[in-house]
Amino acid sequence: MVDFVLQSTKLRAAFHAASAQIERDARLTDLTDTEVDSLIAAILKVDWKVSLPPHIAERVVTTGYVEWGATPQFEAAEHGNHVAESCRLTDAHFGQQGPRAMHGVYGKGTDTIVCHTGTSPNSGMNACAIAGAWNWLVDLATADEEASRG
Repeated sequence: MVDFVLQSTKLRAAFHAASAQIERDARLTDLTDTEVDSLIAAILKVDWKVSLPPHIAERVVTTGYVEWGATPQFEAAEHGNHVAESCRLTDAHFGQQGPRAMHGVYGKGTDTIVCHTGTSPNSGMNACAIAGAWNWLVDLATADEEASRG
């Protein structure tokens, strides 16, 4: 699985590097104008435009827009049958045989499933793209939460 980090990490790294140059512990509201200017200058130097690795961008554009969906309400065994049928259709479409991995998105370092993306040759890149978008949303939500605490 390809692991990639969105560009917001560059912005965060630049901010931390610039803040390390301030030789005292201070809240942002207590910084001098010169200290604030140095933080802003460091951040503005970063090319933080969100960009994707080419193989992820190709997979996303090829798939196009997506939307949320759900199966009908099934008991666990019926959901299993539904997934098995999806795997059979994927096998037939891609000419696959034998055991395959079920790709998906998981809580980092856990077996907690956020979503499965399937068993096709495209499923790994789909999972990678979804994981990258999810992690970017985590970064945005975390930054908002930190900002609201002041």
